[in-house]
Amino acid sequence: MRRPDRTRVLQIALAMGVAVAFADSSIVVLALPDLYGEFDTTLVGVSWVISSYNAVVAVGALLLVPFARRLHPRPTGIVGVALFAAGSAGCASAWSLDVLIGFRLLQALGGTLLLAASLRGLTALTGSAVRGATYWTLAGTIGAAAGPALGGVLTQLFDWRAIFVVQVPLALVALAAMTDPRVRDLAPEARKGGERPHALAADTGLGLEVFGDDAATDEGAGQSRHRRVRQLETVAQIGPRRRPVDQQLPGDGELRGRQAGRPYRAC
Repeated sequence: MRRPDRTRVLQIALAMGVAVAFADSSIVVLALPDLYGEFDTTLVGVSWVISSYNAVVAVGALLLVPFARRLHPRPTGIVGVALFAAGSAGCASAWSLDVLIGFRLLQALGGTLLLAASLRGLTALTGSAVRGATYWTLAGTIGAAAGPALGGVLTQLFDWRAIFVVQVPLALVALAAMTDPRVRDLAPEARKGGERPHALAADTGLGLEVFGDDAATDEGAGQSRHRRVRQLETVAQIGPRRRPVDQQLPGDGELRGRQAGRPYRAC
């Protein structure tokens, strides 16, 4: 039996962490009635279980944009996954709504760091900025879409706490991927002009274009250079443009004669 490729396993594990981080933006939607009844709170209070997570991820992403190119994927990802796992365990054992929201904030902070580091980590594991961004986008889209359904199933079969219990081992799987030596630091390579990770420019669950360089930068520069080369080739093939006879200026005939290597003879 053929053993699975280790790199492929690491890619799946890291993509799984991305999916879980995005799924948490909406995974407790169908569990809100249970939270409302257990903690005897208001609709506004229970809505903060979702809003607190999304607000921290959105604000944290904007704050990380200026430092996206300098992020070291391994330490950033390890810290992010550790905080996310600790927040998930705290949410599962929360005894009040305030405690649950507090651990959701911690979970969101870890999710922000995880999402930031995982893009560069997938770039390192796939060896391509385009493939890394594609896997990141696909995992985030699947997680955001499947989050409410998974949360509803776990709540119906077990309890709302099962939502956060399940996330702890999944986060540990992503942590194992982040600690692998292959998830190397890409920041020095980016400064040396090597391959740089691309940004996500797609509408995922949070709709943010963050965590990397502009995906269109390298491709746009390549297309621009290609157009300039084509223009130069066209000019070289056509040569200097000649004016019509009725628009010729004095000296045009002499210039063309010199270009052709023939002396100019006035009519």
